Amino acid sequence: MFFLHFFIKNFKRTKKVRSLTIESILNNVDELPELPQIAMQVMKIVNNPESNVTDLSNVVSKDQSLTAKVLRLCNSAFYGVSRHITTVTDAVGILGFNTIKSLVLLATTYNTVQKGLVGYGLKQGELWEHSINTAQTSRYLATRIQSKNNIVLPIKDPEEAFIAGLLHDIGKIILNQHALAEIYRAMNLSVLKGIPFHIAEQQIIGFDHAMVGAALAEKWNFPSLLVDAIKLHHESENLSGDKIFAAIIVLANILSFIAQKGPNDQNIRLIPMNSLTVLDISDLELTGIVKEIMQDIDKIGELLTAMT
Repeated sequence: MFFLHFFIKNFKRTKKVRSLTIESILNNVDELPELPQIAMQVMKIVNNPESNVTDLSNVVSKDQSLTAKVLRLCNSAFYGVSRHITTVTDAVGILGFNTIKSLVLLATTYNTVQKGLVGYGLKQGELWEHSINTAQTSRYLATRIQSKNNIVLPIKDPEEAFIAGLLHDIGKIILNQHALAEIYRAMNLSVLKGIPFHIAEQQIIGFDHAMVGAALAEKWNFPSLLVDAIKLHHESENLSGDKIFAAIIVLANILSFIAQKGPNDQNIRLIPMNSLTVLDISDLELTGIVKEIMQDIDKIGELLTAMT
């Protein structure tokens, strides 16, 4: 009887759920060391109207590995530059400040984002592929919507949407590293109850990967608009007219998946109708948008190749 009581007591103890907070997790983060350093310096320079080409070139050129990656991306077939770019100064002059900022973020996040995430059932390269596809789709949607006279976007350059799309799932990396047991439980709950994974995360942990990603972006002093978009990228029902930028990321997240898997009735039903309303996209427009995004994603392969 004593041994039975001892076994039950210790079994219950092993099943006890940890008390996690976003703050406690972020305090232990040791991934993405480059992002808050070089990339943040680049973002600060780009956002400063008094900065010039030399300022940006000097920061990027300090890191030879980063310089090589950026130049490789600039010369990829995706950008179709007519002449070979050999210096960061030329790259900035030809492609512009904001594009170089996006490429720096691509280069500095690649080594981490391309890793597999066992807790989410993602093989090596799958999160990276989805992230870059969502980034390109976000940029495409921002460019298209920016041309509409009846909608005013709260961003000056569609590259801001590219960055938000690229980083929208960054919280998955953190939770996979620091809350793996809880993520496994969330996966089981998601399958058992047939609920979205992020809802299962909230029920098991008390928050989801979108909230963690937003907190991390805030910790890095990213613009509030970008932080908000990362936090809301699954919250399609809570979007309104003042959440246009977030609506772009919500829609891009789903459309990049649909474009990659191929549009069918089941996938089309995943599209959050509220985001279409906020962005003033009709059903007729949506058909053409999906086709164009599929073509864009085919071109994205050029960027993926340049990174490896």
